Amino acid sequence: MTAEEEHAVMSLPAGHRFTLLWISYLKHALVSDPKMPAGYRLRFLEWIDDQRDTFIASDIIEMIEPMSATEVEMMHAAQSLGGKDDPGGQASFKVLTSADVFADFLKLNPSMLAAIVKCNSRWNTTPAPTVRQSEKQNNQQYISPAARNTQWAAKQFNPMRIT
Repeated sequence: MTAEEEHAVMSLPAGHRFTLLWISYLKHALVSDPKMPAGYRLRFLEWIDDQRDTFIASDIIEMIEPMSATEVEMMHAAQSLGGKDDPGGQASFKVLTSADVFADFLKLNPSMLAAIVKCNSRWNTTPAPTVRQSEKQNNQQYISPAARNTQWAAKQFNPMRIT
């Protein structure tokens, strides 16, 4: 793994790691079972489509290949963790999104690594300037919405203020 790829993987939140794994898993289910009822196919496709957000865009979802049989076995093994004591699947989540296990998935499915690198390159661009061009011309300082909200909150919440 190159330094750029490693940085992209390490900066990917665990929730996105988990989502990418499930997208690949469901793609495997869709292509491996031609007799799957149409209702299940539709639910799986709708779930995959619902995972689109500002980070995981449609083109990223398209890049991800279905899991191999080995990856599916790894998913099933991880899903068996926790049992009745872990109805939310936290044990499975922790194992699947851990650095070592996720790296193994990436070795087996390079399409996920390519998708992660593409996501990362999309978000790690040169930061936007802090002063807008039109405000430069008017010699006005640009204050970002986040900074404005922080200033407003500081004025609103003053523990020493007596109301």
